[in-house]
Amino acid sequence: WGLIQAHYGYCCVYCGQKDTHLTQDHLLPLSKGGNHTLMNVVPACHRCNSKKGAGAPLCPVQPLML
Repeated sequence: WGLIQAHYGYCCVYCGQKDTHLTQDHLLPLSKGGNHTLMNVVPACHRCNSKKGAGAPLCPVQPLML
C-alpha cells in the first residue's frame, strides 16, 4: 500500500488532494469480481472513494504496473 501511495505522489487519483487520509479504492470493485492487487488498487480520498462506491472510476486512471 505504501508503494502504491508513493507512486501516485500521496495524492487522491481522482481529485488530486494531497496531505489527506487516503483510502484504498479498487478500480474494479471487489463486489464485481475485482481483486486486491497492485493493478487494481489506487489511492483515493474518502470523499472520492465514497462517491465512486461500486461504480466505475470517476476518471481514467493508469493502474500501477510492475
